[in-house]
Amino acid sequence: MNLKRTAILAIIVALVWLAAPGPILAQGFSQFNSQNTTLEILPAEVFKARYGNNPQVPKTEEEIIALARRIFVPAVQVPMEAAEPVEECGTSDLLLLQAALQNPEVSDATRRLVALIQKDPVPEPFEYTEIFGHFRFHWWENHPQEPRHNVTRAQIANTASYLNKYWQRCVKTLRIWPLHSIEAGQELIDVKVFYCPSYSGLAIRDEITIHLNSTTVVRQICRRKSVPAHELFHMVQYTCEVHKKLTDYKWLVEGSAVWAQKWLLEAAGVAPVYDYILRMNEGLAKTDNELMVEREYDAALFWVYLTEQAGWEAMRSILLKIKNQETKDFKAAVAAVVKQRLGLTFDKFVHKWSKANYIKVMKNATPEYDYTEDGQIFTSCRRKYKLSNLTPSLEYKILDNNATWKTGWIIGPYAATYFKIKLGPEVTRVRLQVKGQDEGNYSFWFMGIKENQGLKTVQTFNNTYEYNQNLTPGQWDHLMVMVMGRSKGGEYLIQSIPPPGPRSCMDGDWLEKFSWGNGATWKLGFRPDGTIFGSYIAWEDCKLFASATYDAGKVELQTTPNVDKPNGCRSVTISGQLSGCNTIIGTWKDKYSTRQVTLTKLPAQSAAVAEEDHYQEGCPTCP
Repeated sequence: MNLKRTAILAIIVALVWLAAPGPILAQGFSQFNSQNTTLEILPAEVFKARYGNNPQVPKTEEEIIALARRIFVPAVQVPMEAAEPVEECGTSDLLLLQAALQNPEVSDATRRLVALIQKDPVPEPFEYTEIFGHFRFHWWENHPQEPRHNVTRAQIANTASYLNKYWQRCVKTLRIWPLHSIEAGQELIDVKVFYCPSYSGLAIRDEITIHLNSTTVVRQICRRKSVPAHELFHMVQYTCEVHKKLTDYKWLVEGSAVWAQKWLLEAAGVAPVYDYILRMNEGLAKTDNELMVEREYDAALFWVYLTEQAGWEAMRSILLKIKNQETKDFKAAVAAVVKQRLGLTFDKFVHKWSKANYIKVMKNATPEYDYTEDGQIFTSCRRKYKLSNLTPSLEYKILDNNATWKTGWIIGPYAATYFKIKLGPEVTRVRLQVKGQDEGNYSFWFMGIKENQGLKTVQTFNNTYEYNQNLTPGQWDHLMVMVMGRSKGGEYLIQSIPPPGPRSCMDGDWLEKFSWGNGATWKLGFRPDGTIFGSYIAWEDCKLFASATYDAGKVELQTTPNVDKPNGCRSVTISGQLSGCNTIIGTWKDKYSTRQVTLTKLPAQSAAVAEEDHYQEGCPTCP
């Protein structure tokens, strides 16, 4: 587009903007028509229910226009010397834009402006238009101002041959037709080829059109195989109405389209490109990204593993379940298929996938915990591709049986963090406690490793777990610990538990520590007969007798007598383990709740002086 056309367009846009009326509020479902595009305008209450709580859908007209300009960038705005290859797909952002335009509070002037912005990069009318099978291609060979638009008919024909092969696999193997129009009895999708600096491909539902980048796709021998597969799969997704769910949607919309770059080529007998491995590597590098919230293209790692374990038919079942759902609940669709085909809940499958992402590097990894791509180097168009290895989030050392350390952070839903712990050659016991906050939910996994072979594994779906393993010297050289958030995730803590100190360690003042802060103080000492007795002080008006038992490190604390006062003062018990001489890790319980607690011995110089009568039977001032 030359500067003269740019100036004319600017004048038109300004006139449209100034002359347009204010916001038009739709009383019911209505339509906005612009050339060959029809946009449904939702009633206010429907738009609010569908998109009101979705921060990704722009709500103001300024935000809508900014998003449109970010997606649709004319070639003239990017000088040739400044252009960089783009590999992103614009489809998921386009879905957000189309959703925003359904807001009845958006003016028709803004809708018309967005239509002009969307049309601006497309160099129409095209020099050539020709139908190849199910695809009507539009392209330039000799554009007068912008040579980056230009391709050859041979490149177009080659691209079309791949698209038609993929069409056949969608129809005959997947048995889901891509979204298409019918003209004179022919099933067609329009394909417009031109240079757009902001995306490599785009699937437009309302226009039943695919955009392909001339320079980064159609001119490239390998990319003209894989990117059309990606965009055609978006048209399959449209058939299954995935565009009606725009909250936490990119993990499926873009992640499964990257999966299609692998599957459609294999199914159609097209030589693989392997560029999807780059997206899988992104996923392995960011395991702490939440699967359904933060993952997009890198969710390909999930879909490749799912279809390797459950078959490619699982993808078909998931898409059809979404199509038949009222709510378009992607997680529920995946959960139903995983349960049916693998016998696992969604949480347990994601846990297994998260384990596989590390186990795959082990010498003795089985196909159940591996990818077919792992351990190989692939070459496509003189570029090498290799599935990378997961790098643990943090590494620690346990060099002897008395080592102490702890760490903690926050893990999001369906994200995972990995800790690699090096074990010293003299270590003969490993004892750890993993603890998530009560409001969250988690899963934990432990695997002993020797010379890169996975040995004994333990897993739990409880919020708190104590891992205890006795070893012979040198039996393991590492221990892997994985923390995974389930539907909530939250804060967690991992800490080593050194061997318990002697019974004499129980003497002293112990402060309760919970995830939310400090609790009561237990003042403990020994009677002449050796029994452990003392007091429990929650606050000034809540002081109770206390007793304790100790057996090889196991500790039981309880208050007496049984109390449940209106002011909230009530009897408490704690069951736990003495760790060293200054820490008790255990479970706190009263009549109404149970929670995890750590008791820390207060230094002697800061401990409050025990009230002597609290250690005497029949204390007159005790509650």
